[in-house]
Amino acid sequence: MVHNSASERMLRAIIFDLDGVLLESTEAKTLAFRKLFADYPQRLSEIIAYHESHGGVSRFEKFRHIYAQILREPLSAERFAWLCTRYSELALSTVLNVPLVPGAAEFLREFHRHMLLFVVSGTPTGELQDILDRRGLMPYVQKAFGSPGSKPEIVAMILSEWSLACSDVLLVGDSDTDLDAAEQNGIPFIGRVHPGSPDSWRERSDLTTIKDLAELRARVDISTVSRKSVR
Repeated sequence: MVHNSASERMLRAIIFDLDGVLLESTEAKTLAFRKLFADYPQRLSEIIAYHESHGGVSRFEKFRHIYAQILREPLSAERFAWLCTRYSELALSTVLNVPLVPGAAEFLREFHRHMLLFVVSGTPTGELQDILDRRGLMPYVQKAFGSPGSKPEIVAMILSEWSLACSDVLLVGDSDTDLDAAEQNGIPFIGRVHPGSPDSWRERSDLTTIKDLAELRARVDISTVSRKSVR
């Protein structure tokens, strides 16, 4: 899909994760978890380790796991609602001010005219769309999808709804959750590597990685990009 030969299918769409791929917001989300569970200092390192190793997993799933498997406490509906609201408050104010990943704005501005660009994130859909809109990125995105749907399910839906073959699409992410979504749907994957990315990625010779989206731009051959279908 990247630097294709003429005999291969043309790249028609790219699916991006949000945190750590378009926005340098990974650490902001981690800080929100630290503040949220500050009352559990003896379990905080385990909570943060779980959060960081499950990038792309929705906060709802993380809260349920933390209470069931780490804190070993019941999670009431009231407490769950408070966690969701408070996390949004803590994370949103920071995410709206973090830098874009280098090359992200330029890539989206250039390529949205030629192909379909999607964002798929563990962030709730409404909040995700609000972030993209307030960061000025929504005009370049065909559509943005977040939780409660799982990433593999959302990617499968995109392939179906936009009549995309697996070889038409590239997924760019920074977590094993993103990689799993690509592999389960049989589509190519490029990993954006930063300090929070899985350590195992650095040891995989079969995995294509980039340091930022400026490097992604250098890898994508514009001659393999087809004009997008208008829906």
